[in-house]
Amino acid sequence: MFVLGDIRQPSKDYADRFLDAISGYKKPVMFEMFAAADKAFFDKMARALPHFTIEISMESHDERIRRAFGRPYSNAEIERTIDYALDAGTNRLDLFFMVGLKEQTYDSVMETIEYSRRMLARYAAKDEHRVTPFISPMAPFLDPGSQAFEEPEKHGYRLFARTLEEHRQLLLQPSWKYVLNYETKWMDRDTIVNATYEAGARLNQVKSEFGVIDAKVAEATDHRIIRARELMAQIDTIMTLPDSPERVAALDDLKSHVDNANLSTVCDKRELEVPGQGRRLNLLQAASIVVGDWWKSRAQHDQSP
Repeated sequence: MFVLGDIRQPSKDYADRFLDAISGYKKPVMFEMFAAADKAFFDKMARALPHFTIEISMESHDERIRRAFGRPYSNAEIERTIDYALDAGTNRLDLFFMVGLKEQTYDSVMETIEYSRRMLARYAAKDEHRVTPFISPMAPFLDPGSQAFEEPEKHGYRLFARTLEEHRQLLLQPSWKYVLNYETKWMDRDTIVNATYEAGARLNQVKSEFGVIDAKVAEATDHRIIRARELMAQIDTIMTLPDSPERVAALDDLKSHVDNANLSTVCDKRELEVPGQGRRLNLLQAASIVVGDWWKSRAQHDQSP
């Protein structure tokens, strides 16, 4: 079971009533958290549920960037929160970072990976291996209805789609870079893609270094990231061709290669094998889906009278 949203958002009373109501449930339950929590909260969760898991959406290591995104807690506060969750007995704790945030640069994304290294080194020294960091872009869309979507210029975003039809057209594009409905003042689409793959490759190495993942798994993930970058470059080259049967044929030829590589990309999917988990973007899978949709759309168009 995955509980979407932070159960403390309505109120502390709501969270207490929620845990009272679910108390005694024996199967795994994952909780999402958007802010720091105290020891008492996790102690209550542990009494209610014998197999709970925590996902913390930290977004960035940089407190300034995180504050701009609406997460005002400090690193010290969230690090204490992680310790409280581990002490209370969480099965695991997933720490999520994002690419494409307001005020975030390419260098800042790479610094997030170094922060993850320091975190894992700290826990490895305690022989603690339940903390697992992940990183991914805000994809495919900046959420319609969000403040950033409604007032993009104010928050430093540039939108490529506003209407439902414009978003539908983006979903027909042949790679996840072209599906993104946004870029920022600090990172354009190309930079977001490059930062995502580079951060994924570096974090993969860090997790292997500290034994979070097996060396063979890390090597396989590294090969997939390299292949994904190659496929992205090939798609970019094809997209410079005029919109013609030749472009469709070139994408059709590439599609089989994308399908063959349609596995986990910036991390091994088994790292996310917790009931209710796996909602984050599988980049190469997304590329495969949109290439397939684009190809089918063009095939239908070419066959129409």
